[in-house]
Amino acid sequence: DAGVAIVITLMIAAFMSIGVDRIGAFLRSLVPAHHGDDYVRVIAQLDRGLSGVIRGQIVVCLLNGALTALGFFGVAIVYGEPVKFAAILSVLATVMSLIPIFGMIISGAPAVLLALTQSPYLAIFVVAWILFIHFIEANVLSPRIIGKSAQMNPVVVIFALLAGQHLYGIAGALLSVPIASIIQTFYLFLKVKFYDEDASTESAAAPHESPPIEPT
Repeated sequence: DAGVAIVITLMIAAFMSIGVDRIGAFLRSLVPAHHGDDYVRVIAQLDRGLSGVIRGQIVVCLLNGALTALGFFGVAIVYGEPVKFAAILSVLATVMSLIPIFGMIISGAPAVLLALTQSPYLAIFVVAWILFIHFIEANVLSPRIIGKSAQMNPVVVIFALLAGQHLYGIAGALLSVPIASIIQTFYLFLKVKFYDEDASTESAAAPHESPPIEPT
């Protein structure tokens, strides 16, 4: 079932990427003409926010892989040899970092098992290093890098990740930050559209006091 879902998802993504211009034109045609500028503004803000999430996640993945390689190769200074297949494990950690929280488990399990074949102490180091990377990723890299790229507060990113993982597991952790970015975009748009416009209208409609006449 999972394999079929992945294939169908990839097919839909391929068709959408091919006809993205026609899809955009169709969606634009559904919007009344007098809301055209609002539609363009919202789409641009959504694109900026979601693109920032993707860019930030890619940077986090690369940093995660670099830290993994640093530890798995650097342990050779003390132990005498690196962790077996350190390069492959680092690439796996980079890719699996796309999955918040659960990616660490998926990429860390084979690393620990391989380290056990070398030394129990090396396996303990691998576990400690993976937990250290996870701590840095969850508390520093993801909130700050993704938050900055998507123009979201780091606290919002952390809350979105925790809530998504708690409610829907892996799928929730994957989609939580993009969904939070979409919600933030619509909220800010509506705030500017209605609240700020109402405030400016009231300010323009308020009577202007004439300056006092100085006695001569």
